[in-house]
Amino acid sequence: MPVVTVRMEEELISRIEELAELKGMTRSALIKEILREALDRRSSSLVREALLALLQGRKPGKEIDWAKIEQELERSKPHFPTVEEALAHSRRRPLTK
Repeated sequence: MPVVTVRMEEELISRIEELAELKGMTRSALIKEILREALDRRSSSLVREALLALLQGRKPGKEIDWAKIEQELERSKPHFPTVEEALAHSRRRPLTK
């Protein structure tokens, strides 16, 4: 596994060490966990931006990795059981049967 060296302030290192101890983790494991979570959030944010642009009929402003979008969609749970319910919610009206 490659090694990455990062310089940071003592105060930040102290906070990382305190949290790692509370969670029963090594400093390295905690940093990896925090970075993964931050990258997942950033990736999800880009997906949301791209989808919003597409829904508004605009071209996404950033270079989009569609493979990542597909992975995100596969691992995420839908908020609505059907497309019809999602559309009804987006139009802010009840679903009629």
